[in-house]
Amino acid sequence: MDLLIDAIGASITLRDRAHLAAIAVPTGDERAPLVTYRSHCRDLGVSATLVEEFDPELPRALASWPGTHVMACPSRGETLANIVFETAL
Repeated sequence: MDLLIDAIGASITLRDRAHLAAIAVPTGDERAPLVTYRSHCRDLGVSATLVEEFDPELPRALASWPGTHVMACPSRGETLANIVFETAL
């Protein structure tokens, strides 16, 4: 996620036109990365919404929204990126 935030922040075009909607569910007590992601977005001027609870309908809704141009599944904790399959995308 940090690399994605960096990429958006480094591009004036993306930073001005994109909104990052990230489903970032902490595993266990790992809330620190969410705080880091929020502050990193703020520091780079990246418009972002971080959703902290998983809802299988949300990725499907985001993927079907006409304004969605890119969907990424960066994950350090889930190496197979099963989210795509679990939400039937």
